[in-house]
Amino acid sequence: MSARASTRPPTRPSVRLAGIAAAAGLVAASGLPGLSGPAAAQAAADGKTNVILLIADGMGYNHVDVASLWEHGVAAYQDADDNIHLTGHGSDSEASQVYQDFEVQLGQDTGYIWSAPHSEVDPWASPRHITRENPDHETLVTDSAAAATAMSTGVRTRGGYLGIDRNGEPLEDMVDVATEAGMATGVVSSARFWTDTSAGFAVHTDDGDTEGIISQLLEHEDLNVVMGSGHPEYHNDGTPNAAPSYSYVSEEVLAALRGEAEAEGVADWTLVEDRSEFQALASGETPEKVFGLAPSSGTLFFDRPGERDEPFAAPMADNVPRLSEMTAAALNVLDNASEEGFFLMSEAATVDHAGHRGELGRTIEEMVEFNRMIESVVDWVEAESSWDETTVIVTSDHETGNLWGTGTFDSGEFEPITGVRGELPEAEFTDFTDAARNPEIPHYHTHQLVPLYAHGAAAQALADAARGEDEVRGAYVNNTDIAEVVHAHIRAAAQEPGEPEPTVPVPGEGRTNVILLVADGMGYNHVDVASLWEHGVAAYQDADGNVHLTGHGSDSEASQTYQEFEVQVSVETGEIRSRDYAEIDAWDSPANVTRDHPEGRMTVTDSSAAATAMSTGVKTRSRHLGIDADEQPLVGMVDVATEAGLATGLVSSAQFWTDTNAGFAVQTTDRDTQGVVDQLLYHEDLDVLMGTGHPEYSNDGTPKDGGFWSRYIDEADWDALRAGDPASAGLPDWTLVDERAGFQALAAGEFEALAAGTPERVLGVAQTDGTLFHDRPGDREEPFAAPMADNVPRLSEMTAAAISVLNNASEDGFFLMSEAATVDHAGHAGELGRTIEEMVAFHDTIETVVDWVEAESSWDETTVIVTSDHETGNLWGAGALESGDFEPITGEQGTLPDAEFIDYTDGEPGDSTPHYHTLQLVPLYAQGPAAAALEAAATGTDPVRGAYLDNTDIGRVLQEHIRAAAEQPDPEPSEPAPTPTEPGEPTEPGPTEPGPSEPAPTEPGPTEPGEEPTGGATPEPTETQGPGSPGDDAGDGGPGAPGEDEQAGPGGDGKPLPRTGTELAGLAAIAAALLAAGVAALMTARRRSSATG
Repeated sequence: MSARASTRPPTRPSVRLAGIAAAAGLVAASGLPGLSGPAAAQAAADGKTNVILLIADGMGYNHVDVASLWEHGVAAYQDADDNIHLTGHGSDSEASQVYQDFEVQLGQDTGYIWSAPHSEVDPWASPRHITRENPDHETLVTDSAAAATAMSTGVRTRGGYLGIDRNGEPLEDMVDVATEAGMATGVVSSARFWTDTSAGFAVHTDDGDTEGIISQLLEHEDLNVVMGSGHPEYHNDGTPNAAPSYSYVSEEVLAALRGEAEAEGVADWTLVEDRSEFQALASGETPEKVFGLAPSSGTLFFDRPGERDEPFAAPMADNVPRLSEMTAAALNVLDNASEEGFFLMSEAATVDHAGHRGELGRTIEEMVEFNRMIESVVDWVEAESSWDETTVIVTSDHETGNLWGTGTFDSGEFEPITGVRGELPEAEFTDFTDAARNPEIPHYHTHQLVPLYAHGAAAQALADAARGEDEVRGAYVNNTDIAEVVHAHIRAAAQEPGEPEPTVPVPGEGRTNVILLVADGMGYNHVDVASLWEHGVAAYQDADGNVHLTGHGSDSEASQTYQEFEVQVSVETGEIRSRDYAEIDAWDSPANVTRDHPEGRMTVTDSSAAATAMSTGVKTRSRHLGIDADEQPLVGMVDVATEAGLATGLVSSAQFWTDTNAGFAVQTTDRDTQGVVDQLLYHEDLDVLMGTGHPEYSNDGTPKDGGFWSRYIDEADWDALRAGDPASAGLPDWTLVDERAGFQALAAGEFEALAAGTPERVLGVAQTDGTLFHDRPGDREEPFAAPMADNVPRLSEMTAAAISVLNNASEDGFFLMSEAATVDHAGHAGELGRTIEEMVAFHDTIETVVDWVEAESSWDETTVIVTSDHETGNLWGAGALESGDFEPITGEQGTLPDAEFIDYTDGEPGDSTPHYHTLQLVPLYAQGPAAAALEAAATGTDPVRGAYLDNTDIGRVLQEHIRAAAEQPDPEPSEPAPTPTEPGEPTEPGPTEPGPSEPAPTEPGPTEPGEEPTGGATPEPTETQGPGSPGDDAGDGGPGAPGEDEQAGPGGDGKPLPRTGTELAGLAAIAAALLAAGVAALMTARRRSSATG
């Protein structure tokens, strides 16, 4: 095993990894169906762990059947009793392929980052519904690069991206994980060795960077086998080329591979070229690293000349190896290379090529080659290994061509495929979404589920990962689940019983405190309008620092405590369907960061998706709270902190069920307000929950005329809380605090002042219905002109109270999120005065927190982060709306600055809430032990704001910081952390619940992308996935390029992107901590899913 720790990309474990690790390592200790011995991790840990992933690029269920009909005269998926959507009965279902007897058979959702979930496209309404011409809405389908990346890394990315996320950041791929576990690794393809599928498992760049892909494969220190075609000295028919084409593999590189010369960037490979050399490698002793370059320029056989309609009618060159022979050679090399086992991906690449061209004969040829290869793999397992140590997975990256029975295109119905042995079946490719682009290759990929067959040690874990049920295909997984399960299986096997956990250096010893302070809706200019009003100075209106300003507002001067923090970066706030910040040309005009982007409608985040990203490290859809885009539960900050033995708390200046609070602790959608409230009130792991929403008080802090009234809080629950007997209502042991004096007593540590004494858990519900002060009546233009109720606590007091309780609750430390919620509310309404009020309250809170750290804790044990979930209103200097330019904000102490909100994507001037969120970068300030890791995560660069990170980096860095700290031995003995019993918001701004005599306020009602306000155009994502060219005049062509509207990723200039990022300290410990947390996390996720579903 080669050591590459210094260059491997940072580990970004999937949030589902912990649960899947448990499934992979612990499932069915008594044995899996069809296996001869104990399953999964234990068997693998006692010997080798082999994972063989066999992919037919472009294969769908019907591709399996056309080959089976031609080979055997039977089909498995044309039975009208099994598929009621078929127009007739094709044939009784009959399996004929060896993999159709595998113990686990599932469907697979092949989407990429922009795709709608399979469940949303109504796939059986008509054949068109799973194409890019879905009649109801645009359905974006994956390409091979994004699909391979998903299956390799567990992360969905953009089309054309290989081993990198949507922001171009390198991901940990399957080869990385296997190498870390001491396994040998290999990739094989029936197309050129740099095909997208091979590349997606080992490189980090975009598929337009062919030179970079080839370079990374050639110099890859951890790959033991690379095999494919693409030989520069041969034609597509296997004959020598008198005029070699060294466009991709240079003459110097080929000479170095042959050992005839030296070339920089070529690893120590043993080259095999002729078919006989591949055959010889299938048995006996082998070199440690083998590079197999088959003697064909394009593909093994797809590009050969001759008859293309009848399968195998055109002669196949005798000197070119079959895919089964290449795979057998790879198996033997890998099996010899490591005593720990191996990972192999082998691809039948040209099912896809044939599908693009609509060539049924060549489709059948490649499927038959794929079937023979699978048989050879099964034979190898049963002769040389066992199903206890080896997992074989057969699947596809996507379906190509929308293959159905003859007549489907004309009828628009699902016609069955029929046929007899040895003859072409009655079938046709019905997708023509690429016909205008290239009539010779008119067919493209679809969003059909594709089959997945699995047998062996990790098979049951794949079955357990199924997240959906299709009415015809049955249970299905996402493509990312393949990586999550296999990664967990490999890591579990590599963890020897009794092996000591590696230690991780953590800044500071003892307690670990993380305090995240979020001003919902705050951008850089919100900081400045408050600073101008408070102090008469601004930090971000200096024309020398921002050349895009139309004039010089004022010299840059910091006036806030957090502007002295050691780390100051920015945050990209988009949700999963938002465009990358780097693409939107943010400084071209103020409109470029709004939904009304000049080049087309643009998706911006809401607070639900933003909070989820900051809590879980995963981007999701708007309105989703603690769940991914497929509504699967994620592991959030409260979960991770609880697992580490930390106390946890959430505070908001709005109703306690605000989106931001909820995003850190619940799993549902923000339409399910009742579910959000219930999950929070019944949450066993929260020690503090504070906000407004008092059922007995109005917005001005006075009692409601009609007494108790609440839309969401059950009166019996409230009575039990009031009586100090929450258990009588089945609630956790909350101590209810609602008077300002009670919050102040908690902040001072005067617990004896409370009737209940020292509280274990505090539910703080301030005596106001809507928000602390934003919704109070009176003057809204001048800050603080309207009286503020004396009985209602300030945000700083609530936060201080929360810190006091949390600091008392656990010796290990705590996690607290405290939110100034109504910066956003004021931005939606365009109220500068109320914006300044909440920003000043936020500043007071931050100063209170800093004072506490320096008096009661230290910067060695406490991290404080100040940031925002998104900017609201597009706040700029007065005149910006009219001029369309970046006008600076000016002002003096104590007077309203000259500023205006210029986003009107939610209404017209004069409407109550016309402004919405933007994609502006927002500021992030950090101080304490995790600050440097946040700074290191800031890999983007903005010409004005400087370095920026993604909102998911906040969740990722803080979760890793907490987990790493939990691995450290305590400086003194302490009680073990309790076993966790791990367990969204109305459209924001949160509604003020009306009392009997109070009219309900009009909610700003931000809309989820795809649900446009009345009169709006349907938002996108705007990017439509185009195909990579499946061929060129030489053969199969290079890897597919990004589609028309896809942006090329890093490396598009032809320069290779570095394979890896910086290795995070404690990589192994973090993975082990995730594994150890697996069972509890999985059970919790299931409990929550069932509870909220």
